[in-house]
Amino acid sequence: MGQIILQENLYSRLLNLNKQIMLRNIFSIVILLGFSIHLFGQENTEKVKLSFTHELGINATHLINKLIHYNSDTLNNSPYYITYRLGHGNWGVRVGIGGSRKYSEIKQKGYADSKSSLNYRFDARIGIDYQVQFGKRFVGNFGLDLVKRSIVSDDIDDSGYDKIEVLNQFHGYGFGPVAGIKYMFNSHLSLYTEASFYMIYGNTDNARIFKNFPELNDNILQSTSAELNTVLTSGIFLIYQF
Repeated sequence: MGQIILQENLYSRLLNLNKQIMLRNIFSIVILLGFSIHLFGQENTEKVKLSFTHELGINATHLINKLIHYNSDTLNNSPYYITYRLGHGNWGVRVGIGGSRKYSEIKQKGYADSKSSLNYRFDARIGIDYQVQFGKRFVGNFGLDLVKRSIVSDDIDDSGYDKIEVLNQFHGYGFGPVAGIKYMFNSHLSLYTEASFYMIYGNTDNARIFKNFPELNDNILQSTSAELNTVLTSGIFLIYQF
């Protein structure tokens, strides 16, 4: 009888010991699971830090000029209307594009005479830059750009007897350094301004063309040029980062 009671007590102790071991194992599994989740979260954080960032900007100088009624003729504004930057860490690749097209025509009522003018401009750039954080709100950058520029002026004078076209066009390429600073309102929205110093090499063609009397056409005049084009920090870009 005593041996039976001793066996039951031993069985109860073994059962309690098994329960304790099981609880410890469950507790260990929970700790390991929590630790794994923590490590996984850290890995995701590192991935977020190493992921690419996108910045899309528009040239807001003309809009600001209308709000504060500043004389735009005194502004040495950036020719790029839209900018985009793909960043990875502190480094980034950025592009910019801008242009304009203006057409005007003057006709005298009751006469066939007319004068028309077409002015066209296109600017583009691509480059790399490096960003540096200054405090909580300011981010500076400096880099190097390759640029493309085209400027075309086409004037036509129609007298009814003949059309005389005066064509002036410039096409050039260049490169140069750029430096800027950005003020961060929050992690997505900021204002940005920059200064650039581009050396642009190009060719200019001038010609006067007679439609009905081609023998009067001038020889096409070609010239080459090298010009340092400087843009100061007077233009303001509104940047959205995502």
